[in-house]
Amino acid sequence: MDITIANGLKLEYESHGPEDGEAVLLIMGLGGQLTLWPMGFVDLLVQRGFRVIRYDARDVGLSEKVDGAYTLDDMAADAAGLLDALGIGAAHIVGGSMGGMVAQLVAINHPEHVRTLTSIMSTTGNPELPNSSPELIERLSTRPPDPAEDLDAFLDHQVANMQLTQSPAYPTDPQVLRAQISRDFNRSYYPAGALQQQIATVGAPDRRTGLRALNVPTLVIHGEADLVIAPAGGRDTAENVPNARLLLIPGMGHDLPPQLFQQFADAIAELASADERSR
Repeated sequence: MDITIANGLKLEYESHGPEDGEAVLLIMGLGGQLTLWPMGFVDLLVQRGFRVIRYDARDVGLSEKVDGAYTLDDMAADAAGLLDALGIGAAHIVGGSMGGMVAQLVAINHPEHVRTLTSIMSTTGNPELPNSSPELIERLSTRPPDPAEDLDAFLDHQVANMQLTQSPAYPTDPQVLRAQISRDFNRSYYPAGALQQQIATVGAPDRRTGLRALNVPTLVIHGEADLVIAPAGGRDTAENVPNARLLLIPGMGHDLPPQLFQQFADAIAELASADERSR
C-alpha cells in the first residue's frame, strides 16, 4: 500500500497490475475500506491487462480524516486528484453503491479523467425512486455494540446486517463474513467517517441532468434482489445515460459475491474494448 496527496488530502491506495496497463479506478461505497473490493475480482481485471487501483476514500480506512462537512462532489474531486497524483490521464471508473454515485460525479465533473463509467448497485438521486423499507433502514441504522466492550457482540451485529443485504442466490458463509469484518475492524474503525459520508449522500442533489449530458461508454450493474438500493435505481441510471448498457443480475443483492466476479470482469473488459474501438 502507498499514500499520496490528492485534492489536498492524504489518500491510501494500492496499485495492482502492469504500470502501463489501462487504469481501472475502484471507488467503494459508504464507510467501505479499499479491502471491500475483493482481491479475487481485482486479480481477474489484472489478468485482462488492467492496472487496478483501489483506495480508501476520505474519512475511511487509512486515508486522512476530515473535520467538517463535505459533498459527494468533493469525493469525486478526490478521485480525480488521485489519478492526477499517479500521473494517469484517464481511467475506467468503477464505483459501487455510494461509490457509484461518486463515480457518476467523476464522469460529470471531470470527464477528461474518464474512459468508461461502470456504476454498480447505485442510483441517480432521483427523489421519486423507492427507498429501502423502513424496517431495513431501522435495522441498518441501529448502533452496534461497542467493540471496545464486547467485540464478539459487535461482530455478530455486523454479520447479521450483511446477511440481510447480501445476495440471496449467492450467500456468503457467516464465518467468512465475520473474518472479513474482523480484518477491516483491525485495519481501521472510524464510524464518524461513515456518518459524514452518509450525510453527504443524503444531501446530494439529483444527478440526472448531468448524467444525460455524458458522452462516455457506460455500464450499469444492479442486482434484482437488492434491498438497499432498489433495482429501479440501476434502471434510472441506465435510462439517463445516453447509450448505457444495463446488466440486471437475478439473485444479486447489495454485495459483490465471488460467483459473479467473472461476469463483472468480463463486462468491464467488454466496455473498455468498446472505448478502444470508438477512439
